[in-house]
Amino acid sequence: MKKQMKSGITLIALVITIIILLILAGITINLTIGQRGILNRAKEAGKSYKESEIRENVELALLDLRTEVIFDNVDLTIEYALNKLEEKEVFEEIDQEEQTGITGGYVITLGYDENGNVIIQDISLDGQARIQARILTKGYTNGLVEIAISVKTNGESVSSIKVAEGMKPKAGVEGIYEVESNGSYLVQAVLESGVTIEKEIKVNVIDKLPPKDFEIKATLKSGRLEIEGETQDSEAGNGSVCSGIERYEYYVNDTKYDTQPIEGLQGDNYVVYMIAYDKAGNQVKSSEKEVGVVSLYDGSNNLPTAIWNFYSGGGIFWKVDSGVLCLCMGNSIIDGIPDWWFR
Repeated sequence: MKKQMKSGITLIALVITIIILLILAGITINLTIGQRGILNRAKEAGKSYKESEIRENVELALLDLRTEVIFDNVDLTIEYALNKLEEKEVFEEIDQEEQTGITGGYVITLGYDENGNVIIQDISLDGQARIQARILTKGYTNGLVEIAISVKTNGESVSSIKVAEGMKPKAGVEGIYEVESNGSYLVQAVLESGVTIEKEIKVNVIDKLPPKDFEIKATLKSGRLEIEGETQDSEAGNGSVCSGIERYEYYVNDTKYDTQPIEGLQGDNYVVYMIAYDKAGNQVKSSEKEVGVVSLYDGSNNLPTAIWNFYSGGGIFWKVDSGVLCLCMGNSIIDGIPDWWFR
């Protein structure tokens, strides 16, 4: 009887096939998700692109600052650069002691090159949970200062946030707080893990004191009015900083002028004063001065009584000599009346 042969796969062949498939699968997985795999390479490429983009943005902002300081006549220091980059919202948060700024999940460290220029010294990923605080109020103020508070974590939830006394939530706006006094304010956040992180915020931009009182001088000649006056801002104290004088306004009969001398005035007599403003918006009004054309000589020997009484004592008096009003002592003419007596 003839034996029938059956075709099929042997156990050894099956094992070899499985081993080959496992090897191919391992190679594929490694190429896809391994340390040098496609996914990791794509992730590294994305990280590199973002880092390059952030570096470019900060470098362009530093280049703009180098131009600005030339016109403002100030030195571009790391401290100045950090403050300006935060003000321009290039940095979300800065640390003056560490000389760093944070933006887009990266920590940028600034430094100086061999020529003293401010440059990017280092860029690294920000992997720490932190409280971000940003003062929204620009420059000095005599009112409230707004501060934006947020907590950045690596996916961990925040259990609670505690702010310092004096920080009041702004009505209708989440994450914005208002303060009315200069000083240091501590913010604390408790994470889900029980870890507490904190941030100290320093406010030193509130100036509620007006500039100092001051006197002015005003001269009117041939329709041209010149006003001179200068004051200083009040010294820091009583919870206020000294913001400094920002500008002056000039007033003639309550009409405002931003510059002087003032020309083309119509009329003979004017009430003149100045108003000085500091950088926080506080103001002070100067003394008032009356200027104008005053006629001392009416074509006769008569003078206004007040002028006559003042200058006739002690042998000094006024008289008309050849049609000119003159100052005399005894029988001697000292001088003709100067032009400014008519102003």
